[in-house]
Amino acid sequence: MIAKEYARKLDSVIKQRNISFLCLIVSCIVIILLIILLFTRARTIVLLPSGLQSEMRISTNGTATKSYIEQFTRDIMHTMLNITPSSVKYAGRSILKISSPRLHSSLAHQFAVYEKDVINKNISTYFSLHNITFVTEDNLQIQTEGELLTYLGKELISKQNKKYKLIFELNGTKVSLVGFNEVEEVSNLQLESINIEAYEEERIKRHGNYETEDEL
Repeated sequence: MIAKEYARKLDSVIKQRNISFLCLIVSCIVIILLIILLFTRARTIVLLPSGLQSEMRISTNGTATKSYIEQFTRDIMHTMLNITPSSVKYAGRSILKISSPRLHSSLAHQFAVYEKDVINKNISTYFSLHNITFVTEDNLQIQTEGELLTYLGKELISKQNKKYKLIFELNGTKVSLVGFNEVEEVSNLQLESINIEAYEEERIKRHGNYETEDEL
């Protein structure tokens, strides 16, 4: 009787040991799989600009901080007005991405004309931003001031102080460009028309006068 009871208890202990051992093996396998997943899965690292001096925030109530809109404006002015024949296509695509969808058709046509003009005439422009003024309390209308240099090839043909007005809209938490105008002069995103023949005639006349003076 005692032997049977002992054998029964021994079988029970062996079963518990086997179950515990099986659970241990399963746990080890799960841990190994988790370690492999941890080291092989894609990870996202959020980097903050080191030069960030103030809070940048947009809100669903239709407002955005001045620092956010100011940085957005700087990016637009740099992209739109620092143009070369090799960068004009990229500039057009970039501005379309941050513009309101309802303007895409019109902007795409204007940039196509602008791109052709820049490439055919070998035009380059460089804009030096001097000042940003907030026109409205919601910070969504901006006026910028700066100096625009225009080159035909490698020759500087125009140096002008310019003012531009930018208008943004805030949909949810996304800011989009809805307006870009030269102040006191309607702008269609095209450079001033450059008459190459007249320019060449003036340049030859100027250089010819210099040569005449040298000969004298």
